[in-house]
Amino acid sequence: LKLRERQLLNGAMLGIVGVLGVFLTAVFAANHKLIFPAAALVAWSVLAYLCVDFGFWHKLLQLSAEDNAAYRAATEAALAASLLIFVFTFLRLRSWGGFIRSLFTIWIIAQLALVPIAILDPKLAATFARLSFGAIGGVGLLLIAWLSIRGQDRALALMSGWLLFLVWVFGVAMALTGRLHGELVVTGLVAGLVLVTVLLGFIVMQFAFAASDDMAGDDGEDLSTRGLAVDGAGAAVWEW
Repeated sequence: LKLRERQLLNGAMLGIVGVLGVFLTAVFAANHKLIFPAAALVAWSVLAYLCVDFGFWHKLLQLSAEDNAAYRAATEAALAASLLIFVFTFLRLRSWGGFIRSLFTIWIIAQLALVPIAILDPKLAATFARLSFGAIGGVGLLLIAWLSIRGQDRALALMSGWLLFLVWVFGVAMALTGRLHGELVVTGLVAGLVLVTVLLGFIVMQFAFAASDDMAGDDGEDLSTRGLAVDGAGAAVWEW
């Protein structure tokens, strides 16, 4: 009975993440904003990781323990890379100065490089991927906090989801160090990862069909500058 309940829970988790990935991919077909494929990439990476964690590929492809470790390391590296790409895209960091943009580009390339490295050395790739979660969480929190203070709507919307992600990272760290253990902890971490993914999807959907998303993503200083420019031009402005 307990095994059947566990299989039902695993199926529900896979179904939720799979539907979210398909939905975000379909939305991108209707609205060609980069935030949707970035969020869909996170959902698909989570789905691949859960398939490995639940032993789905192990049973389907009859993998050995070494092969399963390589798949796990690759999916962990892909998940970390997808989160970094999501932060870079959603917060529009590509519009920043050349140094910041170059720094994040190198970081993304390094994260993506861990995926093929997982085939050669799963332990090394998994170690760096797990450390990356903490780095991505910390850097992301600093960026979100700074942009939120400046009034960027996207950063304000992402704050709640990112705090939940940091709680999940803390739980994973406690589990990896042995301070938390047990089947209930593993189930809670899986459910937490799915919840974070769903919340990120909901946050992205707020900007799905916004008519003036470029304005919504600007901070208060940019809006004030635009207002002064319009007033200085001496042009009449009709507000609907």
